[in-house]
Amino acid sequence: MDLESLGSPAKADLKTKEFELLKFELEALVHLAAWDDMDAVFEVNRTGVRDKPILTWEPQACLDMDNVAHWEALADLVIVVHTEILKAGLGAEYQAKIPAVLQKIINLTWRSSGNDIVKLARWLRCLFQMALSFDVTISLHCLDQAIDFTRRYQS
Repeated sequence: MDLESLGSPAKADLKTKEFELLKFELEALVHLAAWDDMDAVFEVNRTGVRDKPILTWEPQACLDMDNVAHWEALADLVIVVHTEILKAGLGAEYQAKIPAVLQKIINLTWRSSGNDIVKLARWLRCLFQMALSFDVTISLHCLDQAIDFTRRYQS
């Protein structure tokens, strides 16, 4: 059966199930401490340009969803994954992947759902704290983004 031949409710149901599988996969990778296997989930492609921070990575697989509620759940899971990476004592190479995903979630949520400023503020604070230990550029970007969100929200 072709995905295109399915109706909207069936497609939405498949996307929800795909998201649930993704969550289970991330949880399993954390439980198994299979940090190198997370690249397959996050699908990041580094640009290699130094003046552009790690935030320019494009997480594909885990963010190929159109449901904002999925992104919100994924944001919380990504924060947990980052905590576990820190507990495992992994270096900046591993830590850098998580803020890229969280930044993408922040951007997609802002564009899609409009202005849930409370969630965005929490995620920006988390992103700021995550990046502060290994890349100040990302943390400074968070401050700029918070100012931008605030200005747009007030107007």
